[in-house]
Amino acid sequence: MNVYQLRALWREQEQSGPPVGLTTNLLARALTYRLQERAFGGVSPSTERLLRSFEKQDPERLRHIKIGSVLIREHEGKRHEVIAVPGGFLWEGRSYESRSIIANKIAGTRWNGPRFFGLRDKRQPEEQPADGSSSLPEMARRQPGPRSSVNARHKVP
Repeated sequence: MNVYQLRALWREQEQSGPPVGLTTNLLARALTYRLQERAFGGVSPSTERLLRSFEKQDPERLRHIKIGSVLIREHEGKRHEVIAVPGGFLWEGRSYESRSIIANKIAGTRWNGPRFFGLRDKRQPEEQPADGSSSLPEMARRQPGPRSSVNARHKVP
């Protein structure tokens, strides 16, 4: 069937206009799904709950890591695997709300979770105020020029 025939079938079956922008392939799949849904029923209650849980997730978290992704970090000779699950992260058989909680438990000290698992650069550029000023004192600001491992705050004449 071509796209025009599929759209006509959609109007006949759904009593409304077809979704705008669907390709022939996607329109055919959507119609097939609707046909199967009518014949055999909709999704199971457990699948419905799973789909609803995706709606409740923090959009920030979804943007950075997908459900089912595995984060691997070796720390002090031990390999740690963290799996992204709906509503949080799974590590050593327990569910946690954030990567930071897991990073803190692994390292024994406070860590930023995304940084600990290598999802963020070690040095994020600091945001500067719109007027170009800095909230840091003059001596604490990074000065241009050569860098060394020696922290010399005062110049020797």
